[in-house]
Amino acid sequence: MEWQILESQRYLEIMQRLQVGTIVGKVLDFRENQDPGKTPLHDYGLLKDAKKVLERLEKAIFTQEKVVVYGDYDCDGIMATSILVSAFERRHLKVGFHIPNRFVDGYGLSVARVRQMHEKGYTLIITVDNGISAFEACEEAKRLGMDVIITDH
Repeated sequence: MEWQILESQRYLEIMQRLQVGTIVGKVLDFRENQDPGKTPLHDYGLLKDAKKVLERLEKAIFTQEKVVVYGDYDCDGIMATSILVSAFERRHLKVGFHIPNRFVDGYGLSVARVRQMHEKGYTLIITVDNGISAFEACEEAKRLGMDVIITDH
């Protein structure tokens, strides 16, 4: 993957004009000056099973499947959950979401929560920021005929 480092040139003016902070000013400056033919985002084709995941997501959207996003209770987990829910809604798929209680649920996807989501009719679980070691919970989902897509950073 080839990285392109871009220096923000006008972010100070944007910050003043819009009364926003440094990060927002730099992001807006970058977006205004980005060549639309280039994407600054990660090449998803480099991720393991990316094509398989995208096909599964498109199927869920096309068939209006019952999908749930299972987030994490920390800041990036909550943000990732809200971004993913918003993205699905833009694709006209209403999705459920669950942010676990760290004292009740502990960390990560659990067998009990998988069973609860199955009872509610969900057929696809997408985890965000929950790690990659929920083996028992994923096996239970598979046994119940559910698919699980695990994402983390």
